[in-house]
Formats: sequence, structure tokens, C-alpha cells
Amino acid sequence: MREHGGRPAEDAKTRLLYAVCTGDEASARQLLAEGAAFSEEDHHLLVDAAEAGNVEGVRLMLKLGFPQDTRRTSYGGWDGPALHYAAWHGHAEIVQLLIDAGADVRATNCFGSDALGTALHGLQHAGHSRGDEAADVIRKALQRLGDNRNR
Repeated sequence: MREHGGRPAEDAKTRLLYAVCTGDEASARQLLAEGAAFSEEDHHLLVDAAEAGNVEGVRLMLKLGFPQDTRRTSYGGWDGPALHYAAWHGHAEIVQLLIDAGADVRATNCFGSDALGTALHGLQHAGHSRGDEAADVIRKALQRLGDNRNR
């Protein structure tokens, strides 16, 4: 942030959110120990990080207890859980992190699509180059649940 002309955050809450978004676990834990805390409103940061491909941010947020199935509404009403945002953008490593944390692969977005459908839609219509990898991760998770769809 400083290298881009920004000033360091003054309040503990903002420093905590910055630490979490940048994957700085040591700073986040120190700030939490000093009394800084997350609010439920802050959980949207998990969705933002999943959408942006921020692996370290997602990893730390999950480690600190952010709900893996956090949802956010955006794009003129598009609503879905963090898993869908990661899947649509083809962020396979984040898809795996969320699934390992217990994200519901069968949860649907506002269009009624599950995570696999969202990954395939992102691959076909947005050209996200790693969408096939994200879809494969989801397919494996579905197979473990006994769902053997071949889409």
C-alpha cells in the first residue's frame, strides 16, 4: 500500500482487515490478540478474495473462522457463495481450499446453478483459462458425495 502512495491504516480494525486480505497471519493474530475483531459484515471479504484469486487471503480467512459458504450479491443482483465466485473465475486452488473447508458444492446461486455449472459457465462464456481445472476439482468433490454427473 505504501509503495502506491497510501498511508498506513490508523485504526486497528482497518489494519486487521488489511492483514487478512494480504494473508499476513502474524499481524492478524497480533491485532486479534490486542482486541481488534471482525464483524459479520467483514465476511464478504472472503467472497472478494475468492473472486480475485487471492489464495493467501482466502486461506487465512478460512483459518480465522470466516464461514466457507459466505454469500455476496453483486453484478446487478448476481448472488452466490464464495465457491461460485472462485469457480466462475477458474481459481482451482481456491475452489479446493473452500471445498476442503466444507463449502457446499451443491449450493446454488441466484440462477439455480450449482458450483460445477458456475465453473462451466465461466469457462464457456467468460473464457477463464483455468475454468476446466476448477470444474475438475468440483467434479471430484461431487463424486465423493456420490454424484457422478458427466458434464
